[in-house]
Amino acid sequence: MKRYKFRLETIMRIRKLQEQQARELVAINNHNYKKAQNSLLEQEIRYQKIDNPLGLTTLGSFLDQRCRSQAAASTVKGFQENLSKSQIDLNEAIEVWGQTAKKLSALKRLDQRRQEEYLGESLRQETILLDEIGSNQTVKSNKKV
Repeated sequence: MKRYKFRLETIMRIRKLQEQQARELVAINNHNYKKAQNSLLEQEIRYQKIDNPLGLTTLGSFLDQRCRSQAAASTVKGFQENLSKSQIDLNEAIEVWGQTAKKLSALKRLDQRRQEEYLGESLRQETILLDEIGSNQTVKSNKKV
């Protein structure tokens, strides 16, 4: 009997590559998400450290302070938006990875079933061969007697 070969081996290799690429994309997006989280945290800390003037101040220092606070708040908002986009990208990458892993898993199950069928058939063929050998020997020994 021929050696077992999965007919969809090429497709299996392609699916494995797709799954690996999807997993790498998840890792990249996860790294970007963590980086965005850390950057946002740094900006929030920087924003919280801005001193608010106490008591009487000049108009110039008040306007300067307000301008710095607005710029810092705008920066924090930008980093929040960046974090949200990173979260969306990460979720999409995880979803794609799950889909490719599911497709690969289905092919692996199919391959496993085909291997089991092949083994069953080869055992059946071997049993038939052994039965034939046994019956031929029995016929030969009966002819001698």
